[in-house]
Amino acid sequence: MMKWCLMLRLLTPTKIPILKIRHAPPIFNTSIVFLSSNSVDTTNNSIPKHTSSTLSNNKREPSNRIPIVINEADLIETFVKGSGHGGQKINKTSNCVDLRHIPTGIRVQCQQTRSLQDNRRIARKILKDKLDNHYNGELKNASAGKEGDDNIDSNSNNDNNNNDPDSRLDGRE
Repeated sequence: MMKWCLMLRLLTPTKIPILKIRHAPPIFNTSIVFLSSNSVDTTNNSIPKHTSSTLSNNKREPSNRIPIVINEADLIETFVKGSGHGGQKINKTSNCVDLRHIPTGIRVQCQQTRSLQDNRRIARKILKDKLDNHYNGELKNASAGKEGDDNIDSNSNNDNNNNDPDSRLDGRE
């Protein structure tokens, strides 16, 4: 088994009888090298550059997708009193977020939590999804596939089967 040692690059270029130089991890910026058994020049030119095959293997097909960036100047945000579940806190405070995107006219209301800040964050996520669907509708549906639809249908069928008395496994025939 070969033992590894760690050595800092010398300030003056010299040839040192050392083990074979290996690639330094990119976080060290080639100022630290790994050594094993040969004599190698430690100058900057002799250290091989790090190349990664994992990044080149993950090439994605170019798409015509428009990246969605929400500009705060394009939004009208108002806060209104909520209603429904949540008790007095929901009914008396203005924690329902009404968010309107001026260029498209898309409007989102969010009252999922009792916290105004959480509702603002959630409303922006919902608006971003709606804008993505508005601008990249066909591309978004093609990339998502039918997996989401199948999961929804299978879950609803499972719920119906569990409530059916004939489908229970209770040992009776």
